[in-house]
Amino acid sequence: MQRIKFRSEPRPSPANVQEPDRSRVVIRTLLIIAAAAAVGYAFSHSYDFFEALHDFSRHHESWELDEIFGTAVIMTVVLLVVAIWRVVQLRREIAAKEMAQREAQRLARHDVLTGLPNRRRLFEIFDSHVITAQEAGRRVAVLVIDLDRFKPVNDLHGHQMGDEVLCVVAERLTRLAEGRGVVARFGGDEFAALLEYQDGTDELLRLVHKIVHEMALPIRAQGISMRIGASVGVAVYPDDGTEANVLLRNADIAMYHVKAEERGSFHFFKAGMDSALLERIELEQQMDEALGKREIVPYLQPVVDLKTGGIVGFEMLARWLHPQKGVLLPDRFIAMAEDSGKLTPMTLTLLEQAMEASVGWPSSFTLSINLAPVQLLDPALPSQLLDILARAGFAPHRLEVELTETALVERMDEVKAVLEALRKAGIRVALDDFGTGYSGLYHLRELHLDTLKIDRSFIAGMLESEDRQAIVEAVLHLSQALGIDTTAEGIEELALGEKLAELGCQLGQGFYYSEPLPLEAVDDLIGRNRLVRASA
Repeated sequence: MQRIKFRSEPRPSPANVQEPDRSRVVIRTLLIIAAAAAVGYAFSHSYDFFEALHDFSRHHESWELDEIFGTAVIMTVVLLVVAIWRVVQLRREIAAKEMAQREAQRLARHDVLTGLPNRRRLFEIFDSHVITAQEAGRRVAVLVIDLDRFKPVNDLHGHQMGDEVLCVVAERLTRLAEGRGVVARFGGDEFAALLEYQDGTDELLRLVHKIVHEMALPIRAQGISMRIGASVGVAVYPDDGTEANVLLRNADIAMYHVKAEERGSFHFFKAGMDSALLERIELEQQMDEALGKREIVPYLQPVVDLKTGGIVGFEMLARWLHPQKGVLLPDRFIAMAEDSGKLTPMTLTLLEQAMEASVGWPSSFTLSINLAPVQLLDPALPSQLLDILARAGFAPHRLEVELTETALVERMDEVKAVLEALRKAGIRVALDDFGTGYSGLYHLRELHLDTLKIDRSFIAGMLESEDRQAIVEAVLHLSQALGIDTTAEGIEELALGEKLAELGCQLGQGFYYSEPLPLEAVDDLIGRNRLVRASA
């Protein structure tokens, strides 16, 4: 099977060397030396010349011409040696200049950190690689590879560690693309690849799967192991474009779709995706202003005691009250906030707003907030949360942070350190969406969790499915044995709540009790709940 042969970088031609004056000096000096040598040679073979010179010197002895001629000969030799030395020196300078220009051209086309080709170089070689692939009966695809959790590495550990991570990523991608194409770095945490594959086979699909898998493996730098992950967008020549800039743009659009839907995966470009990309870019640009104007606000969903039906607390959920697009749910903007480093400031701002609304709550009410894996790597988070609680007079034990199972398999040691600091401060820790990820008994034992939240996928249809009910019962028995509270998510009918209470589940939430509400509607809900309980 033929493979694309990638040409080496072109050597700059002498015409590009910007030293015409020095070149002319060298040529002129060499010509003078040659002429002088020729004249000297001619004179040395002319008897009449030396005879005339002897007669002239004898008739003008008072002039001491013998000394003058001797000096002249010595000076000529010295000048000849100096001229030769200068010629050698100029040749070295010109060679150094040529080498510097070649290095400048290489740097202009390659990333300084990783040594990979840059965007400019990828554009230069695109056409020739496509032609070579077509001649070999193969096709070409363009991939855009964007790292998912790279920004926290720089923020928390410094740029030196970030550089080490980028070099490891470059090495992995280069190894995967070897013999199939070329990998480039566009800057920051974005890479691209120009790959060839055999049409009519799953070669490209398998290669993309390998890239996603390799990027998900832990990267170790400066003694710390971390999972970065990557989202990959793919555009195929000529279906998705025939020019490099079009293919890269479409691969970029596909990559943003991965970011919005399920990071750590890949997506092939499809027509119509660009409208979604434009919307994402627009929302990213509007996010800071939306936070300042309080367009991104907390909504609260009540958590109830399944035995009494009374409200015992709330879970805080983000909503974007967009002036043109209406109410946007978290899946439209949370990933963008995380990618741009704005998630923690957003979470703290929403918590402050929720604290303002909690002034009139009973002192037993709790508040739950969701934290992304990247936030659990920030050692400053516990003190930031405690500062907000202290200013609002909200006791730390009334706050519960919810983490997903994904966070437990990514840099476990660092997550444990942050959770331990939260627990020492009195803040409770809950494991959200239990049963949908990678949790095991090890995590439950090591993290000393306060609450397990059973995922709605097990709760829905539990009354009709014996298997789902058996899973829920097993989780409840496990949590009871470990002394962990349980909260059932997604309760949408009374019978479900009653069955869960019968099985021993303490708390629940779902649309049967209430949908998430804006802050101004919470006090009214609390009042109505009290009346219902009083009349029961």
